[in-house]
Amino acid sequence: MALGNNDLCQSQFCIKAANHLINSIDQSVDPCDNFYQFTCGKWLKNNRTSEDEDKWKFPGIILDENIIDLLSTNETVKLQSVMNARILYSSCINETNIEKEGIDPILSLINTQFGGWPILQGSSWKSSTFNLTNLLLKLHQYNYNFIFSISSEVDEKNSSA
Repeated sequence: MALGNNDLCQSQFCIKAANHLINSIDQSVDPCDNFYQFTCGKWLKNNRTSEDEDKWKFPGIILDENIIDLLSTNETVKLQSVMNARILYSSCINETNIEKEGIDPILSLINTQFGGWPILQGSSWKSSTFNLTNLLLKLHQYNYNFIFSISSEVDEKNSSA
């Protein structure tokens, strides 16, 4: 990450991110009156879809236009989180390796991290060595909360709701 005199990030990554944010802000709205409209209004206006279109189109636009560019660049970055994201992204798009390895990586993960799975292991699976608490903790570490989750979303058409 390149830093200027004022500790201002001037890398290509930061410039693109800042440009995206600037192009999303609706400066005609007072942020004290409607912060959501101020921060996202211009983006919503420029990326409007009809009622019957898939609402998941918006994240796809962002992913396609910005994130892929940032993850596939060869620009040197010292941030570990960006390096990890690039490694993950490159492993996801490496179809040759995915086809070569098949389902072995996921089976290994199930067996080594999650204590196996009776459906896959049949009679060799031992319930006496299985620990549900450890499984739930491991799943939580992978950010997989299948029992319950709590979330909130903003209604794009009614920011006061």
